[in-house]
Amino acid sequence: MKRKTIFLDLDGVILDVSERIYRVYKNILKKYNKKFLSKDKYLKLKREKTSIEEILEKTKAEDIAIKFKREWDKEIEKPDYLALDKVSYLNKKTLLFLKNNWNLILVTLRKHPKRLLVQLKNNKINKIFDKVLVPSKKSQKPKWKIKSELIKKYNRLDKTSAIIVGDTETDILTGKNLGIRTVAIFGEGGMRSKAFLKKYKPDMIIKNLFHIKKIKMSNKEKNRLKKVAKWYKPAGEEIESIIINYRLDTILPNLKGPKVLEMGCSTGVMTKRLARTFPKLTVIDGSKKYIDYVKKIVKAKDVNFIVSLFEDFKTKEKFDDIILANALEHVKTPVSILKKAKNWLEKQGRIHIIVPNAESLHRRIGQKMGILKELKSFSKNDIKIGHRRVYTKKSLENDVERAGLHILKSQGIFLKPFSHSQMGIFDKRIFNALYEIGKELPDYCSSIYFICKTK
Repeated sequence: MKRKTIFLDLDGVILDVSERIYRVYKNILKKYNKKFLSKDKYLKLKREKTSIEEILEKTKAEDIAIKFKREWDKEIEKPDYLALDKVSYLNKKTLLFLKNNWNLILVTLRKHPKRLLVQLKNNKINKIFDKVLVPSKKSQKPKWKIKSELIKKYNRLDKTSAIIVGDTETDILTGKNLGIRTVAIFGEGGMRSKAFLKKYKPDMIIKNLFHIKKIKMSNKEKNRLKKVAKWYKPAGEEIESIIINYRLDTILPNLKGPKVLEMGCSTGVMTKRLARTFPKLTVIDGSKKYIDYVKKIVKAKDVNFIVSLFEDFKTKEKFDDIILANALEHVKTPVSILKKAKNWLEKQGRIHIIVPNAESLHRRIGQKMGILKELKSFSKNDIKIGHRRVYTKKSLENDVERAGLHILKSQGIFLKPFSHSQMGIFDKRIFNALYEIGKELPDYCSSIYFICKTK
């Protein structure tokens, strides 16, 4: 299996350099008999990328700005100061974990490569990296361009599977320039605040290197989703589209709006109709293929499309209705997804859940025919489209309960007697009849529908 690559910055990501940069600042000011800020105040300004002139002005030392910059360049990488940098035990353990799964490439703009290698050895992390990339000569180019050029020279670069991890705008701009996924770190050792990093819109923001483990899961989920997306035809299966519309016919009278979140759009059958009814519609899906396709078929300009796994999605916005239609059976941790969704609800907001029913009529027939061993067994189609579980009404109730949600309403949608292909000969009247009869026989319907609110 081809190993993926993480390009790692050193200072602020692996090493906590806060003591070093403060000590250099403090000692330069002391040398010129100037007052200096406390460590906390100085670092707070640095993390907002406050200019050195503005920082010096805080203690009326702006008159030595030119001398300060000259002294800084001379002192900042001296061995005595480098000895102040610390790598935490947790960071070391994380690096060792990552090394088993990734190619780890260190990319740094340090000006003294020999001192860098000594520092790595002293901190016992020199053997962790597959390669160390440093500039061979001074350059007046922007830092992100220098880093981009270093990474481009790495002959095993695969943009589709690589990520770059750093603590400043330089690393984010480098990743965006190269088309590599960007991860920003804002913790105690980092040189920028979370709010500052957000302005540059990295793909992910984490507090420290340990949380990089989440990315491994995200990548697995995205690759898994890509495989599923390949199976779905953008034109849509005709029978599936008909059934999706019946699901929406059931949901629509229960939606209050105006702010609606659709979690998972697939090929957009439901999205298209929702966009006509609710102008404040937000749509998230982990598949860029789906989002790009649905954008083309949905004409409403105000729809907010977001490419994100549910696990990674973050928002401060609150919604009146959240729709999880045929989504929970696909995700790794449905209860945690429901808990996240619960936090995005307005005070009187509701979550609308639809899942395939393990005890549906067509699965019961399949079991009696010997196609399914048990009602909750995976069919070939379940495996093909990436189902992780087949819900019964009881098992869905359990997940909803564990997520801290209360069920307001429960019903079945559409009585499906046969497979999609076998129903191809049915005319519209038969489909309508099966939809209506499903209301009388909810336990045998192909889908379970819950309306939920926060307890």
